[in-house]
Amino acid sequence: MLLSMTGFGRGEVSDEQLALTIELKSLNSRYFEFVSKFPSFLNSFEDEVGKLIKNECSRGRVSINIQYEFLDSSNHDPDINWNLAEKYKKLISQLSEKVDANHPVSAEVYLNFPDVLKSKSTVDEKKVRVLMIKGVKVALRKLFKMRVAEGRNLRTDIENRINIITDKMNTISTLDKNLKVNRTENYKEKVRQIVDNLNLDESRIIQEVAILSEKRDVTEEMVRMSSHIALFKSYFEQSEPVGRRMGFLLQEMGREVNTIGAKTDSFGVSHIIVDIKDELEKIREQVQNIL
Repeated sequence: MLLSMTGFGRGEVSDEQLALTIELKSLNSRYFEFVSKFPSFLNSFEDEVGKLIKNECSRGRVSINIQYEFLDSSNHDPDINWNLAEKYKKLISQLSEKVDANHPVSAEVYLNFPDVLKSKSTVDEKKVRVLMIKGVKVALRKLFKMRVAEGRNLRTDIENRINIITDKMNTISTLDKNLKVNRTENYKEKVRQIVDNLNLDESRIIQEVAILSEKRDVTEEMVRMSSHIALFKSYFEQSEPVGRRMGFLLQEMGREVNTIGAKTDSFGVSHIIVDIKDELEKIREQVQNIL
């Protein structure tokens, strides 16, 4: 089963005092990245939440957004952090002297500075932790569900392109077999024309033709390409993350296709190789989103 690294999940939880809305958004990334900015009263849970998310999302850039509302407003009347407000005032004064500017700051502006406005009451950390973890798990389940759905879409597209590549490789195989029938005689004639004035026996001519034919033979590349495609298809059914392995295997496919293109002396095969390269590039773009 393929999983996309792209997804979104929201968890909405509440108790008698607090309501939390937790949103997780995941984008593709080479490694796992956790981007967070917790409200001050939830800062103590940041590491635990990060580890929980990492266990479920081994790759991807996952960001968390937390919205909260105190339902029992009588116990959460606003208050001012006077010490912090004084520190902001001192910094503003220092800045004004430094840049030679004297702009008064209204009292309303101070309320917008981080953590100047706070709640008088303290929260029950044990209850908040239980609620927080519950909300994160709900969001993770929904994120996973979306990753699965996106993974199915990616699989459909990639399978279609792999089938196109398989058909084109079969066409190359048929063309190459037809070319082999005439290739020996054509090479014999070319060698005779080149060495017309030299005294070479038939066995030497056959030897030279064999060398030329060997340089044009793509049998090994065709066999390896077929093996790569079979292995690539097997990844669709695996439960563990396969995105990196798919990316590596695509590189190997690209090498085989390039070698076939370099060896062939058929314009028809060369044109098909261009089409296969285009399909491989499109698959590579999709694989970048696979976990």
